[in-house]
Amino acid sequence: EAALQACPGVDGAAVVVRTDSHRGTHLAAFVSGPADLAELRPLLRSRLPEAMVPSVIAKIEAMPRTASGKIDRSSLSVQSIAPTSSAPGSEPPSTEVQQRVAQMWSEVLDIPSPGLDDNFFDLGGHSLVITRLSALVREAFGVRVGVRRFLEVPTVRGMADGVVEAQLQQGDPDEIATLLDLLEQDDGAPHRESPLLVAESTPLPGGDVDSPPTLDSIAIPTFERVPALLRALDSYHDNARRHGHAPSFTVMDNSNTTATRDHYREALSAFARRTNAEVSYAGMEEKAAWLDACARESGVDKRVIAFGLFGHRRGPFNAANNANANILHATGQPLFCADDDTLADLRLPPGLSDRVRFGVGNPEINWSFDDLSSLDMTMLAVDADVLGTYGTLLGRTAAQIVAASPNHADTVGTNDEGRVALVVPSLTGDCGWASPSSYLHLTGPSLDRLTASDVEYARARTTRIGARFVQQPTVVRRLSGFMCTFYGLDASKLVLPYVPCTMGNDTLYPRLHGICFPEDTFAFSPLALRHEPVDTRRFWPGEVLRGASGIDFSFLVASLVEPLWSRADEDQAPTRSRADRVRALGAFLVDLGELPHHEFWSLANDRVRAHAIAELELQQATLAAHQTTAETWRQDLSAYVGLRERSMQQEDFALPLDLRMGEGAEVAGALAREFVHAFGELVSAWPDIVAAADTLNQRESPLARRLGAGTA
Repeated sequence: EAALQACPGVDGAAVVVRTDSHRGTHLAAFVSGPADLAELRPLLRSRLPEAMVPSVIAKIEAMPRTASGKIDRSSLSVQSIAPTSSAPGSEPPSTEVQQRVAQMWSEVLDIPSPGLDDNFFDLGGHSLVITRLSALVREAFGVRVGVRRFLEVPTVRGMADGVVEAQLQQGDPDEIATLLDLLEQDDGAPHRESPLLVAESTPLPGGDVDSPPTLDSIAIPTFERVPALLRALDSYHDNARRHGHAPSFTVMDNSNTTATRDHYREALSAFARRTNAEVSYAGMEEKAAWLDACARESGVDKRVIAFGLFGHRRGPFNAANNANANILHATGQPLFCADDDTLADLRLPPGLSDRVRFGVGNPEINWSFDDLSSLDMTMLAVDADVLGTYGTLLGRTAAQIVAASPNHADTVGTNDEGRVALVVPSLTGDCGWASPSSYLHLTGPSLDRLTASDVEYARARTTRIGARFVQQPTVVRRLSGFMCTFYGLDASKLVLPYVPCTMGNDTLYPRLHGICFPEDTFAFSPLALRHEPVDTRRFWPGEVLRGASGIDFSFLVASLVEPLWSRADEDQAPTRSRADRVRALGAFLVDLGELPHHEFWSLANDRVRAHAIAELELQQATLAAHQTTAETWRQDLSAYVGLRERSMQQEDFALPLDLRMGEGAEVAGALAREFVHAFGELVSAWPDIVAAADTLNQRESPLARRLGAGTA
């Protein structure tokens, strides 16, 4: 409403949520005054995200008022609105395909016949209507017009051209001449959908003998959540089957009781029989049996392998040991990993572009929402190929990415020959954050939206519903953190193990990977998956200061390896093998763990405080520079900075809080040093463990036991 009020000629404005059989739930705007309605939508688009631009803008003589003088919104929510007509001078559809497409538009938008070049969104269309329109096109023509293709040219002409192009791609040669007659000549360049943005079912074209293997393995870690796991399996299997894939599924389970693990085996066996899919499972029994075989094959101490697969009995629980098991089960191939409370409910963000961007650091944007319905009105629902989309980036060099999409890549910064080691999808749903204090670390567009008003910030402090996304495929180096909710990992080359005794691998793993393999890159995809826990979760306002009073074990490790991280960027073409670099990192950590207690903690205190001061200075700079009317955000960040400063003055600040749960400071200090040493041993032996796992896989003795196999 504020954006409308600021437009020339608008005397009054009101926006309401309406629901009808054609547009579904949508925003409708009513304005009074001499404003030209044709000029309002472009103005709003220049000032608002597409999802906030009303689907309908209608003019009324005066705003209806209640007895108290307020705008009568209930009256506006049912007021009749004249159907939107074509723009003056708009060319009518002429070919048969154009006329049939225009008829579909009339049906879903409840408008007279649209002009050939009328904009879909100017006529009141939005993401939910696109879904209905796509279904009508598939039913009428037997082809799918890509969402990206439609969004590039959201007109009747553009959709009709897309229909004919799709028919040509699958048509009988005898029919091609007839189909070409239906395609009106266009003086502009042909519109090409980039497979790096959304792959609808076809793998990336081209390639050479050095192309990465196909992504066809889905790994799902789980713990005491059989119904959630089965929901996730059905979702990802249905998506894969629709798009021509027959992936294998691997489930790594941390459940504590024999009864639960037996339940998993029974449920997964039934799933395998029902879907004819290849399904493998490893609970405690399978992991223990494989551990013995791996120790015999590798010569590595069983204690070291057990640390990687089970963690430490006195360490905090986490799923990182399942991540390690997934890597060992899938040696030599890429895999797609997803938590058991995620779904292939696919969305694309507003402001989408298919131009590939190259950069440094995490490029994600974070938005919060009141609930899933408001989120889903903003993010465009699509049906896309999960494995195909993420697989088009995974394992590729910058040169291959540019070659695959020559019209859609910014070539600046693409000289790196390192391959994409990890692909991070965008996310909708539960944000996955441990606390709302993460909001106090946001910068850039995410911070601008968060602090647009006190209302916006207050909502973010309590809701966990959000979208974390990029607006274009993005490839980066020097990544210091990502959420491990779901990701694609190129395990066809040696990668590091996760730290099995901390919850902080989201920030630690990419940093350690960058130390060992600085030539590798990380890719972020705009195609979003859904994180939907089976339990209801909320933030509490008081949680916003959580984390300011101390650090966790992952922060300690990140601080200890900071000198290696700082120098890693200097070596973009390492001459040592990947295995030698992994062993060198392991030796570095073992040496730290073997330091006498006093020397270890003297070094740890210095590096932890230096790391914390660097982060604190960034927050202080943000607090000083950011202009906002959201005073609650300013108060919270000031309180967080103050608490952090006071905590850093404490003698035991460097002692991880997650190791002090139920333990005294002396025991926690000994555990921290022990864990550093144990992880160093695991990293040192990791190349030998992976080699042994590969040998066992070739002998058909993988870590997880196969419960079913098929070709579906």
